[in-house]
Amino acid sequence: MNISLPEAFKDQDRQHLRGLLLEGAMSPRADTADADFFERLRIRVRDRESGRR
Repeated sequence: MNISLPEAFKDQDRQHLRGLLLEGAMSPRADTADADFFERLRIRVRDRESGRR
């Protein structure tokens, strides 16, 4: 099903997305997404999953 939205809704969505992008661009830099970062992330996920069982 294809629903056409009024132009005002589309503009509102664009403005919201723009605000989110600008907020992210102005935020402090986080960890570098290198191999170590992803390994730590994998470990956190594994630890969470093992705690549920």
